[in-house]
Amino acid sequence: MTDQEIKYDGSESEMIRLGLIDESGSLIVERRNEYKEYMQMVQQKKMVAPAPAPDREKLEEYFREREYQRKARVARCRAFITKLFGRSR
Repeated sequence: MTDQEIKYDGSESEMIRLGLIDESGSLIVERRNEYKEYMQMVQQKKMVAPAPAPDREKLEEYFREREYQRKARVARCRAFITKLFGRSR
């Protein structure tokens, strides 16, 4: 079966097709409640749980490590330039 989206336009013929009302036009409350519960479950499955926020201590450690790596990279570049040209700025 192909993946089809359930569409409900609210017309009387659609309500009869879904079994929410009978041919006489009276509402079947149990079926309507079941339909609402089903649509709520569908909506909950569509919603994706947000990713948990990262731990502040881990973030601080991450940025500390990144800063350390950046400083080390700058120091290596300066040492290379000093060695290459034989003088500092």
